[in-house]
Amino acid sequence: MPYTAIWIHAVWATHQRHPWFTAAIRTALFQHMREQANRQNIRLTDVNGFADHVHILFALAPDQTLAKVIQLLKGESSHWLNQ
Repeated sequence: MPYTAIWIHAVWATHQRHPWFTAAIRTALFQHMREQANRQNIRLTDVNGFADHVHILFALAPDQTLAKVIQLLKGESSHWLNQ
């Protein structure tokens, strides 16, 4: 089987770049994103950010779409955070 490596660096910000993410929230959010990635078989290499944005680095598998991976990480974590 051929080796495929597509690395994606995705960044997203809070609404109007409001600094919602305190240090405690960032720690919990990033851990949740790592756990979610593991459950969804997403090869998440790094997650980091600041008070108003998040960076993730992940490898896109041949059977995954960029839109689906972003939805699973960004959409689900946003939902989790708002709950």
